[in-house]
Amino acid sequence: SSLRDQKGPVRVNFGRSFDLLVNPETNPSATALMLTGITQEELLEAPLWKDVKTEVKKFLGDKILLGHNLAFDLEYLKNQGLKLKNPYIDTLEIAQTILPLAAAHSLEYLVTEFEVSTEPSHRALADAQNCALVLAETINEFLRFPRELQTEVRDFLSKSKLSFRDLILDLPEAHNPPSSPLTLRGERENGKAPPLRVRGGKGELLFDWPDKTLVSLS
Repeated sequence: SSLRDQKGPVRVNFGRSFDLLVNPETNPSATALMLTGITQEELLEAPLWKDVKTEVKKFLGDKILLGHNLAFDLEYLKNQGLKLKNPYIDTLEIAQTILPLAAAHSLEYLVTEFEVSTEPSHRALADAQNCALVLAETINEFLRFPRELQTEVRDFLSKSKLSFRDLILDLPEAHNPPSSPLTLRGERENGKAPPLRVRGGKGELLFDWPDKTLVSLS
């Protein structure tokens, strides 16, 4: 789907962007160059990190940061002399909490499963934009949950110290949510739980399970 096809009450509007290459002062692996599509010549012509670090910090300001497994990136930047104290939201942590039965929680998987994408992944700007789209779709997914399940998630988060708890707790309660397009589908009928659909390399499994039952897929 293109950005024009975003669905659900939560949508993404992109504002200013900051996108530049940095000379790593080392030779990247052939795999890294292949994944990103960046050439060695482009890196040699790019500015050094020490010359753009202040510009990056100024652009970020005191804004809330968003990323997938963002703690890794923040630690890397810290090691490179840029210690950020901004509040942040991690889409990996949110996806693992809201969608625990998803087959995977990588950014690539979620982008494909939600059918949202900008440019090819493994480029900084595209991955940042895809994170925003995944966040919106994960919230929309939560709003499609049966009301009882939403209540259980909210109760769990209210007792937790997860960084994104207020983001979910501040959402309005959804009534009669539509069917979900991802992993857990359907609404309760006659008091019964919806069927569980599990996607994987060997196809899709479909079965019902009683309320308050733990399902192991191992």
